[in-house]
Amino acid sequence: MVGDTTVVDSRAPLLFWEDTFPVPSYAFAEDDVRTDLLVRAAQAPSTGEFFFLPKGPVSQWFDLHVEGTDFAGAAWIRDDSAVSDRIVFSWQSTIMDRWLEEDEQVHSHPRDPHKRVDALRS
Repeated sequence: MVGDTTVVDSRAPLLFWEDTFPVPSYAFAEDDVRTDLLVRAAQAPSTGEFFFLPKGPVSQWFDLHVEGTDFAGAAWIRDDSAVSDRIVFSWQSTIMDRWLEEDEQVHSHPRDPHKRVDALRS
């Protein structure tokens, strides 16, 4: 979410791991994303924290335009056949205000189901 705007709402996110990176990311089907808020970017963003950037080749970058604010390089499509039909978003705190799983806020990255088990209210 950015402010009061829901950017992604999914019941079937794909949890995936980048090569040689220890924490997972979500890849979302296009139908679950407010694509009207995304604008194709001609190139990768010039800045960004390594932790929140893709760890492999990208076939398409997107800027996010929400509530009069532009977020460069907020989303991308990886050039990897396993997730090439899905959109991945940066978890950088200066882009998304909050991420929710089952109405509970998640910080910095998705939970890794292989490292711990969480009981979530629903």
